[in-house]
Amino acid sequence: MAHLERVVKAEEATLVKLEHQKQAIQEEITASDGAIAEQREELTGIREVLDEKTKAVEQVKKTTSKASKVLDQALKEIASRVRSFI
Repeated sequence: MAHLERVVKAEEATLVKLEHQKQAIQEEITASDGAIAEQREELTGIREVLDEKTKAVEQVKKTTSKASKVLDQALKEIASRVRSFI
């Protein structure tokens, strides 16, 4: 009977130790979940900034392309007028 009591006490001590470990792990998981949520929010903000910058770059590309076409046309007109004087 004494052996059984020792086994029960040892198992109870192990159970308490495991409960403490479980609690510590649950706290780590909660902290990790919070960190993940913060990183997701930060990533969402970064994506929004990236989208805005991409739109700005696309607009600059369009404007540059239009300006290039206008400049090419102007150069062609200048060249044709210069040829007419020659």
